[in-house]
Amino acid sequence: MDKQEVYRPINTLGEDPERWGAIKTKLPRIELLRLWRCEWETERLHSQVFLYVTLTFGSAIKLKLFYVAFRSVVVFGRLMRALPRLSSLAFHRVQFKRGYHVAGAVRMPGSRRLDAADLRYSDDISDFFVSIGAHLRHLTCYRRDFEKHSELLTVSAESLLFLKIYLRIDLTPAVNLRILSVNGNLDDIAKAVSVLLRMSVPKLVEVTVGSWLLYVKTPVSVQDILNTVYDDCFVQMDHTLSGKQFPALGKITFLLRYVGRRSVSEVMDVIFESSWGTLLASNLPALHASGGVL
Repeated sequence: MDKQEVYRPINTLGEDPERWGAIKTKLPRIELLRLWRCEWETERLHSQVFLYVTLTFGSAIKLKLFYVAFRSVVVFGRLMRALPRLSSLAFHRVQFKRGYHVAGAVRMPGSRRLDAADLRYSDDISDFFVSIGAHLRHLTCYRRDFEKHSELLTVSAESLLFLKIYLRIDLTPAVNLRILSVNGNLDDIAKAVSVLLRMSVPKLVEVTVGSWLLYVKTPVSVQDILNTVYDDCFVQMDHTLSGKQFPALGKITFLLRYVGRRSVSEVMDVIFESSWGTLLASNLPALHASGGVL
């Protein structure tokens, strides 16, 4: 094996982990461990499985789990302890079958400092990070429970440098935040304004506002959608982002992402890039004049 990524179903590892120990010397230093569509069931795992995980994958610094279920938070915690070098984590639809109900159920060796965590529809993992007091530096988080967002932000507030979330959250505790990306539907721009107005983050240097426009059978004008947003929202956003509330802010990017079903021509019919820029300039004159809007 000459790659630094190893893909194997966890069932194979659980049923016969000794064979991984036997080929350990043939593996390079693993950097990324990725597990896809598997379950960690205690009764199906070898009694020494976590020892073999450490011996075989202990050098991994990145862990990616997609559609993975753990019997309990305890099993997940043992996996985390078996990979002591982890600094970057990505979880998509990862869950604990027994939920996360017991605070302090897992003890980690000290307060673990992680460089990056990408949590997508993995609420149990978010709860886990809160419980161990994880100090995250880069966080991407997609979930509908905004109260949980706030809990995770509070735990990582001082260490957080980059944050990408959906809307509706108070970011003021993140005093060291430098890069912010907020995402929502195109007609949710008003919510982005409410997020920004609640913030007092003096070190913020870059903001990205991502807006989704979903396919509909009847063509809808981007201008028509923006017209449904109160004018005061744009006035407040223009005033806030160009004012003294964010003294270090130098770059603001507005992205329009279209999700269609037909063809490239359908996408081209939505709006041209130049027209998108013109719309933004007309609604955000102060920001446009400063040259910081992309």
